Amino acid sequence: MLFMPLWLFSQTDNVDLNMVYKIKQEGSRNSKIEELAFGLTDFAGPRLTGSTGSTRGNEWAKKKMEELGFQNVRIEEAGDFSRGGWDNVKTYAAMVIPYYANFACNPVAWTGSTKGLVKGEVVLVDVRSESDLEKYKGNLAGKIVMRPSTTTTPYQINYEPLASRYTDEQL
Repeated sequence: MLFMPLWLFSQTDNVDLNMVYKIKQEGSRNSKIEELAFGLTDFAGPRLTGSTGSTRGNEWAKKKMEELGFQNVRIEEAGDFSRGGWDNVKTYAAMVIPYYANFACNPVAWTGSTKGLVKGEVVLVDVRSESDLEKYKGNLAGKIVMRPSTTTTPYQINYEPLASRYTDEQL
């Protein structure tokens, strides 16, 4: 008896295969994942903390849970958010001299507004260390400061899709 393996005495759970089947069927035949994903991403839109989009997304999720039969649904904040609200209403940048060219740009979340149109001379700064700042001291007031991209990987044109389906043979 002392040499019998301990696993012989371990308990085994009875698996309800009928329930496993029902769960799998529910997921594959009655799934609402596409509808839910569309509602939260495309319909509710971006949901940056403190934005009206966040409020819109919370309200959408609450309403959807109530439609699904959940009770006592409420929206609760995870904690105080000291930055307040933030919504990107409009972002636009263009060069007008020596010719017109617009730029794709996005603000950093929760940055302050420019309070209207800003025009100015553009200065390209190349700062790789704190000591590099010295050469620009006193020369940037009223200027629009740009810096080179920090990306070290060169851009390469590629016409292949980012994703592809497996063929039946690959599967």
